[in-house]
Amino acid sequence: RFISDKRISTHILHVGILVGDAPLATAFYGDQLGLKEFWRGNSGTSSTVSWINMRLPDSDDYIEYMLYIDLPATTQRGSQHHICLEVPDVEKARASLEASPYRKSYTRPMEVRVGVNRRRQLNLFDPDGTRIELMEPRTIDGQPAPSSTLPVPRKH
Repeated sequence: RFISDKRISTHILHVGILVGDAPLATAFYGDQLGLKEFWRGNSGTSSTVSWINMRLPDSDDYIEYMLYIDLPATTQRGSQHHICLEVPDVEKARASLEASPYRKSYTRPMEVRVGVNRRRQLNLFDPDGTRIELMEPRTIDGQPAPSSTLPVPRKH
């Protein structure tokens, strides 16, 4: 209630974490903490699942595993390690950010795109390179995005 009404979001929808062993992570987040898998996705060039979404009990909030066979060094994790802020309308959020005085010092482009999950989103980066993903709560057509059926990455 003490946050300005000019804030871009009121809700952290998910956080993306890097995971090197999906079954081990699922044993922890699923079996120990009670999260449930609800969706898998993959990048267009991948032969394995690229991410797995695990939802908190009785909530729409979730953790997004960013899957790797070998985890990158902490200095090389880039945009996979991220937080996602839910916004009702990405275009309105972009317009608000474009109108902000801070925009003059933010030199990256602000492009709205549709993700593999078929939701409109906008990626921003903080001064340390951490990705801040703004995402609408629903898909562009209201239908759920199909889940990937590819296998999870495994060490050979």
